[in-house]
Amino acid sequence: MTFSELVEMTKDIDLESLGIYLGKRSNMADTISCWKDGDEWVILEVDDRQKEYETRGPEEEIISQLYGTIHFRLRPEWQK
Repeated sequence: MTFSELVEMTKDIDLESLGIYLGKRSNMADTISCWKDGDEWVILEVDDRQKEYETRGPEEEIISQLYGTIHFRLRPEWQK
């Protein structure tokens, strides 16, 4: 999956309300953001104490990880 495909798939979902930011960096607590930095893709996870965990890699790997996170956060309340 590419970044463009992910954006198209999620266009009707308010990702920012889930704490997910596409195409820009976020350093707020409990957020995940994803963007392209030169030739690399970056995913930045910020925990509840604002500790940052950054992963860099190829587009498919990063977008796949992000897709899993989106799917997890969209689970119905009864599945949590």
